[in-house]
Amino acid sequence: MMGYPPPAFVLLQGLITALLLLAWPLGMAFGGRLRIRVLDVLLALLTPPTLALVTIIVFLPFEGDWADRAFGPLAAFHALLVGGAAVMLGMAVTQWKALARRGTTSLVYRLCAAFLIGAFWGVVWVFAGWVLQMLGMSSNG
Repeated sequence: MMGYPPPAFVLLQGLITALLLLAWPLGMAFGGRLRIRVLDVLLALLTPPTLALVTIIVFLPFEGDWADRAFGPLAAFHALLVGGAAVMLGMAVTQWKALARRGTTSLVYRLCAAFLIGAFWGVVWVFAGWVLQMLGMSSNG
């Protein structure tokens, strides 16, 4: 398995990605004047590790040298493409009945929005990896 980062690097990259993506929603929920219960706190504590695990499952298989060769000239954008495709595929699989009832224009808008959200997820994944490399962690084993 050539080109894969070490496990500690991947775990930290996934956790940083999850925390960056969840900082705003969790900050709005807990910083607002909402009533907070114990279950809300438990959910807030379980959400970042869960998103980190999902992030690692989605992006790690495409981190090897084979992915750079497979994407060819688009290798620099592989995280954007993988994230966009994952969210778009997830939306299509989980909401296929609702999407089928809508018109073509609505379907295109919704799938494009899902792709853009996933591409942003990929950008945050790459940014987290870059931050770890700048802090001195090696991503090449």
